[in-house]
Amino acid sequence: MSKFSSRQWIAIVGALLFFTLLFFINRKAPAPETPQDSGHAGNAVDFSQIIIQSVDSLPTSEKQLVDRLTNALTNSPDSVHSHILARLIQVLDSIGQPVISAYYTEKLAAIQNSPGLWTHAGQEYYDYSSLTKDNSKDVLIKQAEQCFRNSIKIDSNYADAQVGLGECLVDGSNPMQGIMTIERVLKKDSNNRDAQIALGKFSIRSNQFPKAVYRFNRVLAIDPSYKEAYLYLAQSYEGLGNKHEAIVNLKKYRIFAPDSSMKAQIDTYIKDKLENDTTK
Repeated sequence: MSKFSSRQWIAIVGALLFFTLLFFINRKAPAPETPQDSGHAGNAVDFSQIIIQSVDSLPTSEKQLVDRLTNALTNSPDSVHSHILARLIQVLDSIGQPVISAYYTEKLAAIQNSPGLWTHAGQEYYDYSSLTKDNSKDVLIKQAEQCFRNSIKIDSNYADAQVGLGECLVDGSNPMQGIMTIERVLKKDSNNRDAQIALGKFSIRSNQFPKAVYRFNRVLAIDPSYKEAYLYLAQSYEGLGNKHEAIVNLKKYRIFAPDSSMKAQIDTYIKDKLENDTTK
């Protein structure tokens, strides 16, 4: 699963700063714009066109490299496709093109019959879907769902794919089935970090803050290195009206914030929205 599996959660406090913090946690790479009104695998977004437009917008040296690899893929025998795809995916990841990378990861997954690769592609689609502002969101979620299903067809016990599928179902047309899918993972392994994270996020989105607090404390017990849990806990405690614990958890995250700018934003948020805010 993605190291940053939060995708875009609905902030209760509605503060711009908090959204900014979460955005940097979820995805630092710039996201390509997604064209509409065409089709790929029955969907509304033409993923081939995404690739073309995104590659065309790359700096010359990067575009030349991607063009060279895609041309090699077209003109080479099947026996070397895996090698070329792996290199192409590496390049696309390095230049911040997650959806295109996922598109080619699907192709590699099909060649290698790999549940891990199918799951990785699904996670890339799902992560990106939370950052889109147009009608491509649902399309990307459906694409992610299909990737996770392909993974499960190969390995029905693949927990990461089960969690990913559950998240897609929650965000799609069958939330209850999605929750049950993730809960089944926890029945087999209560220490599955990503399942706990997913249910914690959904608890926040449904304003079930006590459940969210429980989930993210469990996450930290399972994996103390998942420092983003402190942000979720801060959000949950603020939703409960417990500003003290919100501040405590933001300060804990501040220790691990990746740069001084984010540390300053946290300090400002604590001061303006938690310590000095008299509107609540």
